Amino acid sequence: MLSHILQNIVSDKSINLGIDVGPKGSSTSVDLAVDTHSGTSVDLAVDTYSQCSSVSVDVAVDTCSPDATTSVGIEVTGVSHSVAVDVAV
Repeated sequence: MLSHILQNIVSDKSINLGIDVGPKGSSTSVDLAVDTHSGTSVDLAVDTYSQCSSVSVDVAVDTCSPDATTSVGIEVTGVSHSVAVDVAV
């Protein structure tokens, strides 16, 4: 994980903090990314994985483009269905 973080810092000046826990295929990860390559973006993601489904919550603030946007996405993915909610301001 550390090499992945360092690689991101070198390649696109982003900082990712991740925590992965869980037995076997299940895991919970929390990622915080700050990208200053072409602007400033902050991403906070919480992903929980079970055998066949995942729930992710993403909060992103993007000030790179002239129109700053704030988006909140909730995605639930199962074996044969996917539900996504995305709100942009």
